[in-house]
Amino acid sequence: MDVGAYIAASGAIAVQRDTESITHNLANSSTPGFKRLLNQVESVPFPFQNGRARPPDPLAFAALGGQVRDRSQGELERTGEPLDLAIQGPGHFVLRTSAGTQLTRDGHFHLDPSGRLVSRTGLPVEKAGGGEIRLEGTENLLVLPNGEIRAAGQTVGRIEIVDEQGNPIAEGKTQVAQGYLEGSSVKPFEEMVRLLERLRAYQSYMRLINGFDELEEKVILEMNRT
Repeated sequence: MDVGAYIAASGAIAVQRDTESITHNLANSSTPGFKRLLNQVESVPFPFQNGRARPPDPLAFAALGGQVRDRSQGELERTGEPLDLAIQGPGHFVLRTSAGTQLTRDGHFHLDPSGRLVSRTGLPVEKAGGGEIRLEGTENLLVLPNGEIRAAGQTVGRIEIVDEQGNPIAEGKTQVAQGYLEGSSVKPFEEMVRLLERLRAYQSYMRLINGFDELEEKVILEMNRT
């Protein structure tokens, strides 16, 4: 296959994977606290030709260099539910799993039958210092901006909020809003525009690949005639 076809194929693969991230973003456009995925595309020089190193030139492959999250604050959406919590600022809630902990900004919590504060998937919410948060109900329940939980005037505990490395965020650096959920950072219209752009780019790469294949076939036919 011609070098140009390889380069076009690498571009098509990179675009296809970027398209997968965009569709994932769109699928989570209504997920509270979701941060959209962004792909970093890198240019990788084509290193060899006929077994020998090439001098620097414009020929390069396209490759995904990794993914990053759009950490911008989502809009707060009022629900009025006492166990709906939104983080304003940096940080994540901590959920306890069988394998350890899981971080999330989705604060759509509820009480399980035993009175534990749990996520929408049933994972216990960690309190500062470790341990589960147990409540007898939601009547007269108050969650302060620092994450402190008060029930019937008594402090039950404080919700743990940590950074991406799992380190507790100092009090005053972030706030918790009770009765709100943080919206997704995905803007559906922008993602749809990006999706259409990627689809057009993919089609262009495929036309290039087909063009190189047709050219190669013509060259082979001409060589056979001679």
